[in-house]
Amino acid sequence: MPEKKRRIVVTSALPYANGDIHLGAETNASTSARTTRMARP
Repeated sequence: MPEKKRRIVVTSALPYANGDIHLGAETNASTSARTTRMARP
């Protein structure tokens, strides 16, 4: 029986359009990007 591919869905919040960029928004974006890169085969 062939193995199923593991599927990972990563969601992240969009930065608030009317607010200033802050450390929390950058942390969220970089963590999501790092997680998806590490999960690639």
